[in-house]
Amino acid sequence: IVPASGAFAPYRSLACLPACRCSATSTAWELTRAISPRSSVRVASVDAYGAILNSYPSTRRTSSSAPDAPWAVNLAGRDGAYRLLPFDFDAHEPALIEEAAAAAIATRALLEDAGFTTVLCESAPNGGRPLWTAAVDPIPATTVRRIAEAVKRLHPTLDTGALTNAATGAMRPPGAP
Repeated sequence: IVPASGAFAPYRSLACLPACRCSATSTAWELTRAISPRSSVRVASVDAYGAILNSYPSTRRTSSSAPDAPWAVNLAGRDGAYRLLPFDFDAHEPALIEEAAAAAIATRALLEDAGFTTVLCESAPNGGRPLWTAAVDPIPATTVRRIAEAVKRLHPTLDTGALTNAATGAMRPPGAP
């Protein structure tokens, strides 16, 4: 997965990420503030009945307190280069849970063999497996797109949306509500 030219280096000090099962909003917000490549995050909409929608139209500065609603961290900086690389293996139906888990484990092995630190999480309630990693140096969006497409060919449960849209690609970080 890593270009032979060594165009970017793995980020080896994701000290907070191994604790991805954290449930305290404050801990998740601290992690978000530490890893966010932008000074703001995207905040989920909540309908009139309090249901959280899968829409993140508003933003919140990372220098402020944690939002009341779930948030998503942008994966690329304003320059369009990626700092965070979460591989989101989806299990939209129960039959895909094992396939998503196997794909995440296989991709984790590839990334770790290349020197990347990874954190494998579980997204509830569907059993998806987001696999997080980061790079020291920003990675061009075209390179991330090629990586995402290659992993998708190997593992069809990979959702490439966030990894192929540097402008708005975002995911809820580990521990976020």
